[in-house]
Amino acid sequence: MFPLIVFSILLFVITTVQAATILRFGFEGSNPWSGMTGYSTGEGNITTGPTWTTAGTIKTYGGSTSSGGMQRVVNSTSAAGNWTAGINSGSLAVVNSQTNLGLLTLSFSLSASSAYPVRVRIESYSSPSLRAGGRSALIYPAAGDFYQRYALDLDKMTPDGEGAFNPTNAYVKLSFELDSTAGWPAASAHMLKLENVNYSTLKYYVKPASIGGSDTNNGLNVATALATVQAAVNKPLTGDNIIAIMEDGTPGGDDYNPLSRTRMEQIRQELEARRGRL
Repeated sequence: MFPLIVFSILLFVITTVQAATILRFGFEGSNPWSGMTGYSTGEGNITTGPTWTTAGTIKTYGGSTSSGGMQRVVNSTSAAGNWTAGINSGSLAVVNSQTNLGLLTLSFSLSASSAYPVRVRIESYSSPSLRAGGRSALIYPAAGDFYQRYALDLDKMTPDGEGAFNPTNAYVKLSFELDSTAGWPAASAHMLKLENVNYSTLKYYVKPASIGGSDTNNGLNVATALATVQAAVNKPLTGDNIIAIMEDGTPGGDDYNPLSRTRMEQIRQELEARRGRL
């Protein structure tokens, strides 16, 4: 069983909430995070900073090719006591009127050199330098040096630092952080890679027609779910958020009807091929 069916169509754009996607970065062609910084805390000399490079991977049918992404190599061998080190996006301008954190999702592809937790943080700013608050969560890589796709609903993230995250603020900052208290040991070449970051405000739900799904629905909640994954894929700027609901009302699973798991894999490959052409 697999709990969420997550697909991705990749490019970068800043757009309005009406178009579903608030921020999208594929990191192709040039570095869209002009204000990106590396940071570290703790005693001792924690070295090396983030770079925009060919850190990503585009999977295509029968192979893969390199793509743009963010990378940070961390040398923490001289750290004394607890330490952190991460990538910060810098201020990113957003336009969003959605105040329900349960309808806001931050998704991204991430690879870490070891299978220790990585802290992900989103902060809102009313101006580029005036922070309102933040939210954070730990993600758990399944293996080292292995890209995984993550999707975090903001209401499931916990408050982080002073103040309160305001989703309607004009700016956000994103950070991805290694933390010794989460298990990261002192070492000379910890590596964090990041690509295909998406901040969006809509999910498209899919469920069988036998429990009320219809491709004439808008697909924006369980009650008005679409009947086929393909109908969700066809939505403009679908992004990463297609959630399949099963006959028994639970997400994911092999018994999905009318689309089999085989057909879902075919759709995934079609999307990967489209991604390679963008």
